[in-house]
Amino acid sequence: AINNDLYYFHKDGVDYLNSPKRLNDFINDTRLLVLPFRGSIDEVSARAIKEGLQPTADKVRVSVGDWVLLKCHNDTYALVNILAFDGNEKGRRVTLYYAYSPLVGELFF
Repeated sequence: AINNDLYYFHKDGVDYLNSPKRLNDFINDTRLLVLPFRGSIDEVSARAIKEGLQPTADKVRVSVGDWVLLKCHNDTYALVNILAFDGNEKGRRVTLYYAYSPLVGELFF
């Protein structure tokens, strides 16, 4: 669903999610927004919909517990929760939970 729509990287002790378009101008352009609140997926999605939040960044700094709203290149949305980071530097990995909304233009999770 969100294949090739999101990239993770770690630099200088900071963790980021970013749009693949930053790597190559010809691949998917994903917009991102770290939501300013936490909670369950039901709470977070309801509040994001109610507040009409829209992702606009091509790179965001993330921490464990953050919820990130993605707008994919095809105008569908995903909600990503940062569960954990493991390792350090080149071997660092992120564990994510994501919910994808296949309805074009609709935040429906």
